[in-house]
Amino acid sequence: MISLSILRRELGLKPEDDELLIEIRQEVIDLWEEQTGRLWDIRTGYIEIVTPETVRTTKIWPSLRPISTITTIEERAARGSTWTTLDSSNYLVVRDHIENISVPWGDRVRITYDGGYSDSTSPLDVRKALVLQAKFMQVRFSDGKIATKSEGFEGGSVGFLEDAFIHPFFRKLAHKKRRKY
Repeated sequence: MISLSILRRELGLKPEDDELLIEIRQEVIDLWEEQTGRLWDIRTGYIEIVTPETVRTTKIWPSLRPISTITTIEERAARGSTWTTLDSSNYLVVRDHIENISVPWGDRVRITYDGGYSDSTSPLDVRKALVLQAKFMQVRFSDGKIATKSEGFEGGSVGFLEDAFIHPFFRKLAHKKRRKY
């Protein structure tokens, strides 16, 4: 979703800081996936078991999008039955979902596929949010400190912890991109 070279440049780090950079990158991607409720980073050979919404459902929505290659789709007619591999002529990938064009899906569907976003294919607003979040984490947690805010009340000052973990743009965009089932 975002390359180390872009993060290195944006955070002003050097190649010798790559261990830290790899950690920050993974934390930002994990947070993004947690906040949006779905997978985004590119994966190959990913195996997912999907439960169709109803017994008459012909569409399923895998977690990982966009789908680049489907290796196999198997379905199970009922709990405890064996998995049956579907021929590729039985389903169709339509943008963000897979449609069974012959009959409704079985009880469970097991998909082995490749997909997700790389640095060059991820949406620009998502890349911007990831960079902002990485910078935010770098500043807010530098030297083991968490930034706080102080407010004065009748001559005194009270410190309290702000939302010190998620950048506002990151949070807003993650909410907008949140998986809708």
